[in-house]
Amino acid sequence: GEALDARSDLFSLGVVLYEMGTGRQAFTGSTSGVIFESILNRAPIAPVRLNPEVPARLEEIIQKALEKDRDLRYQSAAELRADLKRLRRDTDSSRSAAAGAPETAAAVPQQDSSSDTIVAVGLAKRHKKGLLAALAALALVIAGLSYGISRFAAPTGGEAIDSIAVLPFENVSGDPDTEYLSDGITETLISKLSVLRGLRVISRTSVFRYKGQPFDPARVSDELNVRAVLVGRLEQRGDSLTLSAELIDTRDDSQLWGGRFERPLSEIFAVQEEIVREVSRNLRLQLTGEEETRLVRRDTESTEAYRLYLQGRRLWNRRIKEDVEKGLELFEQAIATDPTFALAHTGVSDTYGIMPSYWWLSAGEAYPRSEAAARRALELDDTLAEAYPSLASAKAYYHYDWEGAEQDYRRAIELKPGYATAHHWYSILLYQTGRLDEAEAENRKAFELDPFSPTINLFRGVFFYYRRQYEAAIEDLRRTQELFPDYVSAPEVLAQVYAASRRFDEAIAAGQKASELAQRDSATNPFLAYLYASAGREREARDILVRVERDGTEALSKVVATYAALGDKDKAFEWLDRAVAAFEWDTLFLKVDHQFDPLRDDPRFQSLLGRMNFPP
Repeated sequence: GEALDARSDLFSLGVVLYEMGTGRQAFTGSTSGVIFESILNRAPIAPVRLNPEVPARLEEIIQKALEKDRDLRYQSAAELRADLKRLRRDTDSSRSAAAGAPETAAAVPQQDSSSDTIVAVGLAKRHKKGLLAALAALALVIAGLSYGISRFAAPTGGEAIDSIAVLPFENVSGDPDTEYLSDGITETLISKLSVLRGLRVISRTSVFRYKGQPFDPARVSDELNVRAVLVGRLEQRGDSLTLSAELIDTRDDSQLWGGRFERPLSEIFAVQEEIVREVSRNLRLQLTGEEETRLVRRDTESTEAYRLYLQGRRLWNRRIKEDVEKGLELFEQAIATDPTFALAHTGVSDTYGIMPSYWWLSAGEAYPRSEAAARRALELDDTLAEAYPSLASAKAYYHYDWEGAEQDYRRAIELKPGYATAHHWYSILLYQTGRLDEAEAENRKAFELDPFSPTINLFRGVFFYYRRQYEAAIEDLRRTQELFPDYVSAPEVLAQVYAASRRFDEAIAAGQKASELAQRDSATNPFLAYLYASAGREREARDILVRVERDGTEALSKVVATYAALGDKDKAFEWLDRAVAAFEWDTLFLKVDHQFDPLRDDPRFQSLLGRMNFPP
């Protein structure tokens, strides 16, 4: 609504020059309102970031033309023309010096560079003629640059980029208490992009190994096998949020898209929605209407509930008892803030769901609570993929409803094809029910999405173990152990494989290493008792069993396996009944785990499989 003059036209000219030099628009957005806000408040990405061969002087000219303050902008077309002429003169001088090189001369398009023509046009007083003069001058400058604009645009030929890693956003606030926000935004973007069928999105576990490290596109591309990487920085100051993001093509380290957002923290949802829209657009993905809707769907309108949820997830991911319990409190506070926040209910469900595997809570106490929270989440939103695996776990491991659990895993994968956890947990169910080929295929999908997950890597070796291909299992498990030297399960499973292949000394050594990593007392560790029994060292095995029977143990299944290896079937079944009644994790692998081989020909074993509702 203010009076316009020539300086407004010069700003428009700056927009044109920016796109000519970079192949990208200076101000973008999905709606006119977003574009208006960008023009008024945001500085475009520096041209040299999009095209490293833009001369520094040309970048200064473009930036001066795009200056928000019109008093600091070019005041006339003549002033801008003079800067362009000086730049062209310097560029022509440099080109003349290189004229002796035939290949360079051939690479430069020949154009009419008559100074008289340009000066005559440039001296015209009307803005349109000034515009033509500036464009003609810039055309001569660009003609001397040995680059193609297509190099900096989105992928040519309309091909879609089918894989991406969202690296952990860097928190530059200087306050570790805001780390939950940078981590949480990273996880939210991963989650939202994972709904897209044509896109492989690397999962949280694998990308967070790069947290705090310098960005190396070649390394990320090689290790994660992705074509694009999204990187970002975040700064929170009170209720203000500054966030920048760049989408990078890993083939040549060129930028596909970049944006900077300075917003109140209350607009964090809008910022995330704009980022995922721009990413999907610049990856040239063809989205269905349903995908477009789900891509920008909000799980809550309460920024406070969202903050509590992000803080809870950060603690939950640490897998430390005290942190997980604190995370549970935060999930419950998020629900109290917004009872309709379905994702917070999945946080409660996931917390109770992992407790039995860490022996923090009995299965009989944990699984009903996990199931109730998952069902509540689905009552609020039956398209929430994250709720289905938690519900499936309760169905399989507490109710032995294998078929119902499988349906839930399939539904989660249908809703979110890039959800690595759903693929992985489904593969475990397939292992447990003896469908090994299907299990391997599903675990392979999980591995493509999360190549640095310790458990997904572990189950690659477990597959060979269940097939009794011991040498292949040993090779794979050693690789897992090298990748994750502190991961307790790797040497433990490796010890089982060594025992099954009768390499007992190596089995006991691996078992002792697992015991050390878990900080367990070797004298009361029933897993070592099993290894001693398998090796024929009965006295050492029974010494441990005496202490276990006196002091008790959480690993009931290892006592079962020890008595089975010692040939004491009655004792083995006595402990097996106790393990099944406690819903112990290892009993879920009764169909396929070699530890239980000595018991398989006993009618009591088949009867037990029937009680657990295992399919034939």
